[in-house]
Amino acid sequence: MNSNVENTVLVLVCKDVLQLAMRSNVLFSFVGNRDPLEIPRNDDDPGPVLSLLRAHTERFDHVVLFLTGGEYVERAQVIKDVAIREELTRTFSFVDIHLDSVVDYEELYEAMSAAVLATRKNLDLQGTFSVLLDPGTPQMQTIWILLVQAGLLPARLLQGTPARFGNGTYRYREVRVRPDRIPIEMRLRRADATPTADTVPAEEWTGYTGEIIGDSALMHELLAKVHQFAPYDEVVLITGETGTGKELVARRLHACGPRRNGPFTAVNVATLEGATAASALFGHIRGAYTGAEANRLGAFRSSEKGTLFLDEIGELSPELQARILRAVELKEIIPLGEDLPRHVDVRVVVATNRDLASMMREGTFREDLYQRLRQFPLTVPPLRDRPEDIPLLIRHFLTRWNRRYDVEVTITPEAITALQDYPWPGNVRQLENLFKRLCVSIGREGDITVDAVRAILAEEQRSYRTVWEPVGFISEQAGGPQDLPDPQDLPDPEDLPDPEDHRGPARLEPRDLSTAHPVDLRAILEETERGWYTAALAAANGNHAEAARLLGLKPPTFRKALRDRFPDLVAQ
Repeated sequence: MNSNVENTVLVLVCKDVLQLAMRSNVLFSFVGNRDPLEIPRNDDDPGPVLSLLRAHTERFDHVVLFLTGGEYVERAQVIKDVAIREELTRTFSFVDIHLDSVVDYEELYEAMSAAVLATRKNLDLQGTFSVLLDPGTPQMQTIWILLVQAGLLPARLLQGTPARFGNGTYRYREVRVRPDRIPIEMRLRRADATPTADTVPAEEWTGYTGEIIGDSALMHELLAKVHQFAPYDEVVLITGETGTGKELVARRLHACGPRRNGPFTAVNVATLEGATAASALFGHIRGAYTGAEANRLGAFRSSEKGTLFLDEIGELSPELQARILRAVELKEIIPLGEDLPRHVDVRVVVATNRDLASMMREGTFREDLYQRLRQFPLTVPPLRDRPEDIPLLIRHFLTRWNRRYDVEVTITPEAITALQDYPWPGNVRQLENLFKRLCVSIGREGDITVDAVRAILAEEQRSYRTVWEPVGFISEQAGGPQDLPDPQDLPDPEDLPDPEDHRGPARLEPRDLSTAHPVDLRAILEETERGWYTAALAAANGNHAEAARLLGLKPPTFRKALRDRFPDLVAQ
């Protein structure tokens, strides 16, 4: 394919005005664990998608790849690179779906049906459709069959046999499922809510199961800015407290912008450690360092023609800050083991709950990078500043819970009011986690009452008290939310005393050991430390990087302690 034509086609794919009515042969498929993470060095097993593209008797004009995480974005880019180079297809679209569970049938059905309908409408896909069943979980394969049988995707179902099971030759066949052999009636939950390509606007579907919920003035203002910034291919800095939904905002930016049909890659930079950190972002060639046994693209090249979301940007090391600045300013990266820069075409969106301005003044965050990132700032408001959105969030969580577990849990108006009165230092994430515990306590059916809410809020408050002691939250005899302080009186997490200052009050006074039996000092120290780790995790609502910050530790040190000494706290 002529390179100019190829580039033109790839750019046009990302435009909302693109009309693909002439496309006559379209393939839908997930990207799975057996698809390659690097350019295959031999043809023994290039993975399900590439195998089909090479073996199919008629070339596909467009390939739509469904992705469920950052690793699969990299695999999808490898597939695209090989397919374009070998002229196995003309164009690609990537559809990112974030799932709570890849084996939940109902969640998969809702996400996949919305994605298929939105993609067909957005790209005006017409002609002959095919679905490759092989990649993904068995539940995903089942949902493909249901979507085809329900008529939401009129497609052929294809199943491949790898070369290692086919006498050295890859083979595929069409799976024909007779409707009269399926012992169920194909209909949706409500007859009046049957979705069609006309009733699922593509621009309203972001590929994320958790939409931005809120009707407050603050949320309207935020979304207005999101739509204002989305068309411009510039860096956006999203700030906000832990649990406010910064990644959701980043996904909305991607979905509303010109790169919407490219990949969306989310990377939490606080989880990157050592030599592998630069590799995860910028890639490497085989042999670049010990353990680099295969070429890797890295997050920047995996996000080509799409959006790269870097969460917790304030945790970047000085070295990575310099490399990120070069990537943002010059659109260039240098993979580990290479000498020459590579151009990358990617939009960068970053987020943090840290005060970057203070870090800049302290010398821990580069001033040039800070100035480059803050040109298009967005601030996600904390939940305590928009209590009128809490009933909407509760209804959203309740509906999803009841549908997922086929139960009938309800909540009283008084209970909703009690939840509105709580300050929610962990924001929406804390509300969702607490609400799940309330639902579990009710069982299969019944009301969530104000007494149940007050009891669980008192328990929640005690978990926060160790770190938030200066506030004085709820006393041991307190009855519930009526004893909570006014939200305006709560300290910002950034204003909390340095954890080092807590060591005095927390220190145990030694006992007189002259006549006492020997004490188990190790056990005392371990239990004391465990208490601090537990309190920090509760205050950070399970966010390890934030919990580490509250304890004055580096995130890798915090995670190593959990892994080695307190593994039972990992799930908290």
